[in-house]
Amino acid sequence: MKFIKRNQDQEKVHPALVNVEKKKIVTYLGKKHEKKVINFSGFIAKFKQALKNHDSYFIYFANQKLLAFLELLQRHGLIHFFFIVPKKAQEKITMIPLSQDFDNRILVVYLKQSTKHGPALRDIKVISVPSRRISVKYEQLMAQNLKMGIFGLYVLNTSQGLLTHTEALQKGIGGELVCEIL
Repeated sequence: MKFIKRNQDQEKVHPALVNVEKKKIVTYLGKKHEKKVINFSGFIAKFKQALKNHDSYFIYFANQKLLAFLELLQRHGLIHFFFIVPKKAQEKITMIPLSQDFDNRILVVYLKQSTKHGPALRDIKVISVPSRRISVKYEQLMAQNLKMGIFGLYVLNTSQGLLTHTEALQKGIGGELVCEIL
């Protein structure tokens, strides 16, 4: 089975993981309740569970916000890489013809377990949720910059996409605090 790497559009084959991924993808497509709720908080919960279990990868359905978040994590070296499984490959794996309105793409995220100095990621905390949005202005970021840099990396949803707090400071913009990466 071939997966397409999002950043380089090259086809990569992972023969050691193909059978495991097929089983996981078939199992994941069979879970009706997870199809209905494709949100950022659910993704973070799945991500944290994979970190806790020391899994090398996990599977989730993709949307634009998740892809932007994963590109940010990859840019900062916090995950190895991620793939989007094309619809035709999903049909081959599951042997189930997917309906025409099935537009959910399956995302396979390979985690970076540890570095020389310890784990690449220890924890992710969701800050803003749909019922409680927390926005910060540029001036507030400037005032809190030293404190924020010590404890971790903050991700902001800005007018220019998802950025870390340091990138937002460099661009002189504020935004909605999405999560904290420790």
